[in-house]
Amino acid sequence: MTGSSAPSWLLQLPRALDIVTVLIDDGKNELRPAVVIDRRKYSNGLQALRVAIGTKNLKFPERQNIDLIVQNSRLISEFGLAMATRFDVEQWVILPWTTEFFGCWSNRTTPIIGRLSGDSLTDFAWKMYAADIKRPPPD
Repeated sequence: MTGSSAPSWLLQLPRALDIVTVLIDDGKNELRPAVVIDRRKYSNGLQALRVAIGTKNLKFPERQNIDLIVQNSRLISEFGLAMATRFDVEQWVILPWTTEFFGCWSNRTTPIIGRLSGDSLTDFAWKMYAADIKRPPPD
């Protein structure tokens, strides 16, 4: 999407560790937060993001040592989240940086809502490392 009707945020590709809002086709047609793991640029010019999708289903006892769970009210606010969120590091997806897969919450002008920092950044990095060594690298 490159026409004059394209939103200006498409020109600003998020960075790794940014928190963005993604549209997941799960029947609910709603935007959900996701952490950017890395960026991809393909030979055809398409840009994409590998993201760990967020969910409000924390599953704390089962997933606390596997996923990044943000439940501290200060961090929820700092990261631009609406509620406590679990980012599933084992179920990441690669999505093209287009309006079909990314969008803005009603009070935002960009899908980028925050950025991991501090202990959460370190926690996410270690959990991603542990999850990635359990599977082959993406193509």
